[in-house]
Amino acid sequence: MLGNLKRTKLFKGCNALMNWKGKAIRAIIPILSQCRESCQNGSINRSQLRRELNKVYPFGQRTNHPYRVWCAVVNAAIEDMFGAEQTGIEELPLFEDDNN
Repeated sequence: MLGNLKRTKLFKGCNALMNWKGKAIRAIIPILSQCRESCQNGSINRSQLRRELNKVYPFGQRTNHPYRVWCAVVNAAIEDMFGAEQTGIEELPLFEDDNN
């Protein structure tokens, strides 16, 4: 059922799937399985995937530690699906030599 997802950053530090992270992973795996091909061919973008994942939030109120764990799991899943998002910071001329 988990396939290649077990080897991703998403599962790092999650030995027993009975903690908050494990419950969050179990909640999003069906969505990731359904959306994998759509993400790869570009018919679903990051924000659409995040919206679909947030529909299956399993912990009631979105507060405190469970919500922070959920956000970290969702962010890791999206990064695994699409790769790291480019922020454009590398292109800023922060340390250029002004002595020209």
